[in-house]
Amino acid sequence: MNRSSPLAVAAQVVAAWVAGLALLSVAWATPASHAAEPVRISRGPYLQEMSPHSVLVCWEANATHSGAVAYGTTLELTHLAATQGESRGHCVRLQELAAHSRYLYRIVAGTADLSATYSFRTFAATGQSDVYFVAWGD
Repeated sequence: MNRSSPLAVAAQVVAAWVAGLALLSVAWATPASHAAEPVRISRGPYLQEMSPHSVLVCWEANATHSGAVAYGTTLELTHLAATQGESRGHCVRLQELAAHSRYLYRIVAGTADLSATYSFRTFAATGQSDVYFVAWGD
């Protein structure tokens, strides 16, 4: 009958544990296991603080990124307003817009489009348009 000493058994257990940790750390640190998920919009885009000459475009994404709003009055979207730094949530103010005008916009990150192309109309300036509305109730 061959008996191992308690110290030899403990050394074997520790060696097996260290080998297991080494295998786990290699698998965990493999680049393929941490491939970056592509940036996707998780909320928005939505508009806030609309005025005759500006609007705030906001959105939230699944991952930290720096983005921008491409916008214009035609599908060429000739203007670009960039975010300030990297974050998951962004708001960008579009300024110097023409009153009572239709604009198209899209959220971008680098060369990737994060959203479809949407549109909005700026408010009319004071005296630029008549306002009509109907209110009723029961």
